[in-house]
Amino acid sequence: MTPMFRGLALPALKVLDIDTMGYGWRGEMHSEFIDFLRRAPHIDTLKFFSEFDAVALRDILAVTPSLRELFLNSCSNAMGDLVIKYLTYDPNDIQAPSVPQLRILQIDHASSGWDIDPTKLQPMIESRWSGYLQGLTEDKRTQVSPWEKVVLRTRQRARETSWLPFCARVAELKHFGLDISIS
Repeated sequence: MTPMFRGLALPALKVLDIDTMGYGWRGEMHSEFIDFLRRAPHIDTLKFFSEFDAVALRDILAVTPSLRELFLNSCSNAMGDLVIKYLTYDPNDIQAPSVPQLRILQIDHASSGWDIDPTKLQPMIESRWSGYLQGLTEDKRTQVSPWEKVVLRTRQRARETSWLPFCARVAELKHFGLDISIS
């Protein structure tokens, strides 16, 4: 693959849709992409149809603090424990929260494998839920934006026994007003 991001600067870019399926996500492309993201500081929406892992996604999220929407389509290795921990808001952590403006998360793995631990995914979702944030002091509450929408399309996993408590909690959060769905 030719170096498509090297030297490219789009400082006004807001929405970026990347499809690298069939090409892979090589190391040199990843480092060029990270450098490119630093030159595009106003990106607020990222849409991926790519084959990269949780380390690569964490690196991407680390350089996109203004990100408001994240869509992962068939990125089966990207939403691992590392990213889930990275996105879990801890109001007692003295460091600034990761991707504090993230409001919309859509993960679609209907056709590929998914190895996500629902017992780790649930605290991540709840940590940015407005019902939880309202219970915090104002200085802690305003450090991170509450979810507007969370969509998890897993098909196979949503029916597995280990996912039943998580699915029940999703139903509760939906009842409490969070726009969340799992299928």
